[in-house]
Amino acid sequence: MDIKKILVFAIIVLAVFSCLSVASAGLFDFLKGEVTFESTDAAVTLPSNFTVSDKGIATAGDVKIQIISSKDTSDAVKQFKKAVATKGNEAGYNDYKNGTIGNFSYFEFCANPKELKNISTDQLVIGDTVGWMEFPPDMVTVLLDDVNTVQKFRYVEYTNNNDNKTTTLLISTNNTNTDLHSAYIDNIVNSIVVKK
Repeated sequence: MDIKKILVFAIIVLAVFSCLSVASAGLFDFLKGEVTFESTDAAVTLPSNFTVSDKGIATAGDVKIQIISSKDTSDAVKQFKKAVATKGNEAGYNDYKNGTIGNFSYFEFCANPKELKNISTDQLVIGDTVGWMEFPPDMVTVLLDDVNTVQKFRYVEYTNNNDNKTTTLLISTNNTNTDLHSAYIDNIVNSIVVKK
């Protein structure tokens, strides 16, 4: 064989191995595609390693994601959100935050369902009556697919600022070491869009 042919062949082999090396490093992950996970009114983008079951639950490894729609937020839920914002840590509702993502306002917290306690509002005055509202843990845990195996979950409630329709994203895991605030999960949370 001619030296030029051997050199060309060696360069081609080197180029192929280099491309395979780069692809295995994840730099070509964008070629795999993504999964659009929809509710009635909104959608998030999931990485391609997620699969969606017939029950509408997206799963990748030990992470499960559910997406739930509702028409709007009731007065009781508004009071619950206020209670979580002011007294959440005492009752096991951790990492509370709120803000906006695109066209949505959001409210979120993390919790271990087994450690949640009843949470009550501050004093409420309705007409001549003074009282409180108290919310049991199943106010949110009833939404989880399998509350008995969940070690922790991240609850994110989005409200569309145009029509007040609400979409809830429940991200849960049965692994205490899984970081539900990783960049990987945050990218999913921040991908919320109005369903077209």
